[in-house]
Amino acid sequence: MKYMEDTMKPPARVKAKFIFAAILVMFFWMTHLTGCSSNTAAVNPSPAFSMPNNAITNDVDQSYPEKAFTNPKSDIANTDEYVASVTEFKGLTGSNEVRWDWFDPQGKLYYSTGNHPVSSSGGKTATDGIAWHKISVKGDRAESLEGKWHVDVYVNDTLYKSNSFYISKKTESVFVDVNVNVPRTAMKNPDAVAVVIGNKNYWHKDVPEVKYAIRDADAVSEYLVKTLGYREKNIMTLYDAPVSVFNELFGTSSNHKGKLFNFIKPGKSDVFVYYSGHGAPDLTASETEKKAYIVPVDCDPASVSMNGYSLDLLYSNLAKLPARHVTIIMDTCFSGVSGSGETFIKSYSPFILPVKTVSVQQPNTISITSAQGSQVSSWYEEKQHSLFTYFFLKGMQGAADANKDGKVTYQEMYDYVSDPHDGVPYYARRLFNGREQMPTIDGSNMDKVLVIYE
Repeated sequence: MKYMEDTMKPPARVKAKFIFAAILVMFFWMTHLTGCSSNTAAVNPSPAFSMPNNAITNDVDQSYPEKAFTNPKSDIANTDEYVASVTEFKGLTGSNEVRWDWFDPQGKLYYSTGNHPVSSSGGKTATDGIAWHKISVKGDRAESLEGKWHVDVYVNDTLYKSNSFYISKKTESVFVDVNVNVPRTAMKNPDAVAVVIGNKNYWHKDVPEVKYAIRDADAVSEYLVKTLGYREKNIMTLYDAPVSVFNELFGTSSNHKGKLFNFIKPGKSDVFVYYSGHGAPDLTASETEKKAYIVPVDCDPASVSMNGYSLDLLYSNLAKLPARHVTIIMDTCFSGVSGSGETFIKSYSPFILPVKTVSVQQPNTISITSAQGSQVSSWYEEKQHSLFTYFFLKGMQGAADANKDGKVTYQEMYDYVSDPHDGVPYYARRLFNGREQMPTIDGSNMDKVLVIYE
């Protein structure tokens, strides 16, 4: 095993809220890198212990470790130096024991920290803290153990959190035009907020991966920063999101004030929402037109109404945001068919089910989606992206600037991606033997400028 030195840093997010009184004492011997920090205070009565956040990452920012919660990873390359489990705790009182257990793809215990003491000084309560534990990947046994791993976090022998992730062989990257020379503009949008989700690896055995979802999400996030002027800390880039994350981000039917709502400065923040992953119709509905659902990674598409996230709810809750403008980019379809043409809802023919159209509900919102109704959203193997996202990024590079005025409007972007002669519809037919795929646009003020290059 490789071993790395211990490190401790205070969490940046809580510096202003609590006076730093003591460092949580955590003794780890013969482990990989472990870090921990906390703020303590005398609290009476003591609050209940909780572990509100836990995430996997390959890059712990020791000055801002909670970044892992807004930008978690589920795909770890076997060339990465390490993989880390980052945990947030609240209300830790007295003496306790904490343990991380790491399991390889065969379900065998790969490494355990064992129970180690955790205590707050002077009998005080740790009001907020973050701890993490790393295991080496590159150059260690984990490098060759490709597949689905999981890590369990215990406090006092009680399981509090469990996370799954994949270690995969890094493939040799090919030259893809939209991934190089990403345009840097003078645009600055410091109050803008984005949610970017790439759902690639699905838990249900019948649901195939969305091959390029994570590459799509990473590329979109890069364009948001470099081209549209978003601040990196205002972009929540998420991979392999379960339904709980959708509820946390966008809210529920009874409470629309999710994490995205709380990030917004009313009347000042633009909002950008991007999703790449599976969608599916609700087969249990009696209506002729089936309700459309986003498929979280823990969802069984055959019962999507029970554990999916409805497109109706997404659009409804986005309409309640006090945002200046909302952009929705959906690279998904609701046919129950993957980009490779594989049906993942058993015992039905996806092409005979009409899907209910969902429209934007506010004049400050524009949505562009990758396909109509029950059409299939295709992949572009040569470019290692989904077909729609590739053309969307190409348009952001400037190819959508039809009148060459140094700007791209939403209408120009849509005209570019939906061009029947050289856009998504043409390449879907060409690459998939006549497959029909026509992007859609909905909203008002289509002449609103999306990108300014000069």
